[in-house]
Amino acid sequence: TEYEVVGCLAHGGQGWIYLAVDHPVSRRWVVLKGLRDTEDEDALTSAIAERRFLAEIEHPGIVRIHNFVEHPDPRTGDPDGYIVMEYAGGRSLREIADARRGAGKPRPLPLEQVCAFGIEALDALGHLHGRGLLYCDFKPANVIRTGDRLKLIDLGAVRRIDDTTGTLYGTPGYQAPEVPERGVSVASDLHTVAVTLAELGLGIPVRAGLPEDDPLFAPGTEVPRTHASFHRLVTRGTDPDPALRFGSAAGMAEQLTGVLREVVALTTGVPRPAVSTLFGPEVQVVDTTVVPPPGGSGAEAVSALGARRESPRRRLRLPGRRPPHGAPSPLTGTEPDGRMGRAPETVTPDLRESALALPVPRLDPEDACAGFLTGLPAAGASDTLTALRAAPTDSIELRLRRVRALLELPLERPGDPDLRAGSDARAAELLAAAEDHAPGDHRVVWYRGVAALCAHDPATAARCFGAVRDAFPGEPAPGLALGVCAEALGCAGDAEEWYSVVWATDPGHHGAGFGLARVRLAAGDRGGAVEVLESVPETSVHRNAARVAAVRARLRDRDPREPLLPEVLTCGSRVTELRRNGVEPALVERLSCEVLGVALDWWLAGRAGAPEPASEGAHTVLGHSLDETGLRSGLERSYRVLARLAAGPHERIELVETANRLRPRTWV
Repeated sequence: TEYEVVGCLAHGGQGWIYLAVDHPVSRRWVVLKGLRDTEDEDALTSAIAERRFLAEIEHPGIVRIHNFVEHPDPRTGDPDGYIVMEYAGGRSLREIADARRGAGKPRPLPLEQVCAFGIEALDALGHLHGRGLLYCDFKPANVIRTGDRLKLIDLGAVRRIDDTTGTLYGTPGYQAPEVPERGVSVASDLHTVAVTLAELGLGIPVRAGLPEDDPLFAPGTEVPRTHASFHRLVTRGTDPDPALRFGSAAGMAEQLTGVLREVVALTTGVPRPAVSTLFGPEVQVVDTTVVPPPGGSGAEAVSALGARRESPRRRLRLPGRRPPHGAPSPLTGTEPDGRMGRAPETVTPDLRESALALPVPRLDPEDACAGFLTGLPAAGASDTLTALRAAPTDSIELRLRRVRALLELPLERPGDPDLRAGSDARAAELLAAAEDHAPGDHRVVWYRGVAALCAHDPATAARCFGAVRDAFPGEPAPGLALGVCAEALGCAGDAEEWYSVVWATDPGHHGAGFGLARVRLAAGDRGGAVEVLESVPETSVHRNAARVAAVRARLRDRDPREPLLPEVLTCGSRVTELRRNGVEPALVERLSCEVLGVALDWWLAGRAGAPEPASEGAHTVLGHSLDETGLRSGLERSYRVLARLAAGPHERIELVETANRLRPRTWV
């Protein structure tokens, strides 16, 4: 005989499945599996003819069909037949999952492993879909892990997409709910994958017919931070409405890959950035300041204790007479004010600027105006609106470009409220028309969110961006937008969560980094804010801005009675680096004043935490000895440099007076 049966592997819907040796072909291992619908000779012939297309499928993730055999049953004489398939040794995903089961309860597989499994499986299904075929019965038992990859091993339920008459096969619980009435489709195939991912990654038991109160669909389901995007993905993949699921295996795999990058970044601490096919980079980064510069140019702006009070005339005091109770010392100025020791003030982002700085949906190359829009030169909002009038035809991308230009227009003339109201109203009209033209289009929903933020309605914006995030859980852009909305709504915890996930995954989204620093600093987490700011990559154009913000985050409103010596020395080193990096001289000198002013307050307040004995001059800050004379000399020098750089005489005089109030006391 051609095939020698060695043993039984399993029992499936078509009967027993056997392991055999193919003697004519190098004694290779093969699997023999029965054929459905072989009750008579004609039926057998028809069944074989219908399944021969499976032999043409070649994909590393799909078991290979070698042959179809027909023969009479040796016991009954009835026609019989079987498929000869490649033998893929290994364990099925069902066996791998069951091996982790403990105390009768499922234990999810590592999420990064589940995502990798799903990406491989979707690649195989996408190959079938591209050939006009549906798998129909994806589940853990039908996927073997062999070596370092997966293989789909049961092709018995595969059918052509346009076949509406054949028998439907599937497994209750995995099968999409619409299949009994509407038949199978690409969407129903992807449903089986999403259910399998939920089972393996979230430990959700699969049973016949997932009810609406199943944990997968419960709106208040608590999931770990690293699982949130994965949960969104399987929720979309199992949506009861097939039109709301992923449109293709490739699209679902792309989002699952984004989820995998996020999971790996959060668990390892190593970013996993990638170029998005749906969104471009951030247009710009607003509010890199984080902590505003000190108010005014007076001495108190940098040193509450070291600034000598201005007095119209010198008052003499008789020897032995003490100053009145509560009067400030002429050397130490005032006591620390009420701000010190509290979270410093942070910059409040402008919502319109923040909204228009978000990543922009990429231009659809199939759009009727794609070529025209690609050729438009970069210009201001007014010029762009004028140029768009020359468009050869109308299209969804053209309307969205008009919407963006209208929303940008008030930034060109910020003092014109009538212009702002008119531009926003016109943008809203265009968005409504675009929604009618392309309902549910993620680009339209995205710009509705942008328009809502521009109108200072972050709650509506959050709903729009949340819908985009639900549809594309592997994209960081919606997470960044949701962080902006949460910050505007005062939901600091949610804002920190969104910003931190985006920043951990892709530090190229600098808005997430500066936003995360803002919300952490506002919550009193100086260390967390500084950690983020100093993690901005060396290659980033925002590196210097982040270092400036980190210096101010370390020192602003610090209680001088704290042990501040390490912070002062670190900030001095940072300012020196900024000077070497070519940062604007005036900014470097102002930062120097801030560092030296905090150091002076710390010295005058008792030098908490200084090594004993606290010898004067043991350290230097920005080239000045760490004692009162050295710090005052440094402050005087920086303020006199600022005076030379001043734009006008009034500012110059004020800076010189500040230098005089802070300089060391001398007898000449």
